[in-house]
Amino acid sequence: MEDPQGMKVPDLRAELKRRDLPRKGRKQTLVTRLQHTYGLPITFEGRKAHNECELKEYQAAAVAKVTPFPYFSRLPLEIREYIWEYSLPGPRVLKSSIGPPCEHQLYFPKEGQPPNPATLFTCRESRTVALRRFKLCFGTANVFGDLPGGDVLYMINSYISWEWNETTSRSGQRHRSKTVHKKLCEDVVRDLEAVKHVVLPGSFWRRSKAPKWVVIGDGRSMRSSLKKLKSLERVSLIDDSRGDIDRVFAGHDKLSDPFFERPQIRLGLGDYSNDIEDFLEPDDERPHRETFSEWKERRKAILGDLDAVRFLGGFDLCDLEKCELERGIPEARIIKMNHVAYMPKRVMENDRGYPYQWCCGRVDDREGENTAGRSEEQDELSRMNARYSLRSR
Repeated sequence: MEDPQGMKVPDLRAELKRRDLPRKGRKQTLVTRLQHTYGLPITFEGRKAHNECELKEYQAAAVAKVTPFPYFSRLPLEIREYIWEYSLPGPRVLKSSIGPPCEHQLYFPKEGQPPNPATLFTCRESRTVALRRFKLCFGTANVFGDLPGGDVLYMINSYISWEWNETTSRSGQRHRSKTVHKKLCEDVVRDLEAVKHVVLPGSFWRRSKAPKWVVIGDGRSMRSSLKKLKSLERVSLIDDSRGDIDRVFAGHDKLSDPFFERPQIRLGLGDYSNDIEDFLEPDDERPHRETFSEWKERRKAILGDLDAVRFLGGFDLCDLEKCELERGIPEARIIKMNHVAYMPKRVMENDRGYPYQWCCGRVDDREGENTAGRSEEQDELSRMNARYSLRSR
């Protein structure tokens, strides 16, 4: 392609039309818009491929920065095992998917899953240590989880098919179709019963943002559907209105719950006039305990959300059975979910129509950039990039 500066306006607009970009504006605007996307992948698949190539470069650079420690093998076995155990990750979010009922496994998409611990694939010794915690779970061949240790099950489908009937079709034969009763195998059931933490997306509980054809369950029905998860201790509600379509960069989900590892107060427990310290254990020495002001802000936010009040009220209070009153019910909370990219300093697709480095330099220099020396032309260029975002077509 020739230099855009030497092209005529009709040719510029024809090229922009071919790239499915806006074609209004003066010649210099058209040239600038075309230069920003010249040679760059402007489709969803192209941006994904572009990111995967950069990911390989980033991983190679990260490996080159690793400082070797040749004396590790000379350490005592107990110390080496302690180091391997220390390198294992904490609770991760395992994202399930919707698929036809299968008796031997649940479905987990390839995209959006957290990477398996690298300790599993480093050497035989590290794998032995990692397998003490992480096991293949839910009948899959490549998803390792530490369910007793707190790994989270992200449920795309709120209903788990424990038992179902299938009809065998015998088209063109004399025999009639038969109904076969099937159920999940014992290994999958055992893994589901070991789940302690479940995440539910906003399409299950947020009535105001759900499509009209989606049936929204209340807290009571959701508690009933989760009853078979015998070890369930916590149900987290997230507002995922942006959806996965905004995330063009490789990565996975991670919980952002400031109250994840410390005691909390239920929605209807206590009053603003009462000191929250009376409900907390006085001898709790954990430094990040929830304060009274934090609790008031969280309660105010929940009470101002009608969907949250409806769901949490039904989950905690409506039609509790005798066994639930004696044993207790899982704790339901509204939390935030962050998308963790494999490469650092990435932005969401909706924040800017394309990666930061495509228009304003390298991503690594974004936070430490000195804006004092920026010219007016560069500032205008940045504003124009935001105005002509690829996502706004």
